[in-house]
Amino acid sequence: MSILTAESITVNYFGKPVIEDVSLYLKKRELVCLVGASGVGKSTLFNVLSGTLAPDGGRVMLNGRDITARAGEVSYMQQKDLLLPFKTVIDNVALPLVIRGEPKKSAREKAQKYAARFGISGYESTYPNRLSGGMRQRAALLRTYLFEKEVILLDEPFSALDAITRAKMQSWYLDVSDELGLSALFITHDIDEAVFLSDRVYIMTGNPGRITSEIKIDVKKPRDTSFITDERFVEYKRKILDILKNDNYFNSRGV
Repeated sequence: MSILTAESITVNYFGKPVIEDVSLYLKKRELVCLVGASGVGKSTLFNVLSGTLAPDGGRVMLNGRDITARAGEVSYMQQKDLLLPFKTVIDNVALPLVIRGEPKKSAREKAQKYAARFGISGYESTYPNRLSGGMRQRAALLRTYLFEKEVILLDEPFSALDAITRAKMQSWYLDVSDELGLSALFITHDIDEAVFLSDRVYIMTGNPGRITSEIKIDVKKPRDTSFITDERFVEYKRKILDILKNDNYFNSRGV
């Protein structure tokens, strides 16, 4: 059963549709990636799903409740980690709990329970500018998790990392996602990342943007890096590339 659904979402800018008739769903404990050319409307769709943008048509449902244009119903981590430079790591990750009214001490204690699992143990009193890129992203993911919403939206969380760190973060995220039972929609431009992480991949194409394909990655989790050289991985990647290569909008932007 789906926990999050988007039904026929349309968004217009200055009277022109940017995304049109977009529908998708997310089941519990799924990781679903959304891929497509830059500018096709992926982040616009996420703004609608997060409730920060009201669509011109369609609705968003969470466990059967209409949450259209209602911010705060799902967790949302944008591309930049947005850690506050004047707060320590532990105070950054505990921020959602403090916002909800928990005392700082108990909020810190609750966040501390996850420090080792999210790879920030020993750096709780450090400020963000002293962390590596991977550690900053893990801290930001813990902060997102502590919003304690059923669904997490992740907008290219690993795109700023170097290739080696990114690969490590992908494997780490699969482990954490499985352990904590996370349900997430994940934007990425990296097709390898989409195939490696996903239970399903939505492909967004066209102008206005529409979801034109859905591909199920029928490979059991947890997965390790050996999957990247598997024939099935190559075939899934080829299938996604073929769809994107036939997208006129994708081609017109020279991507």
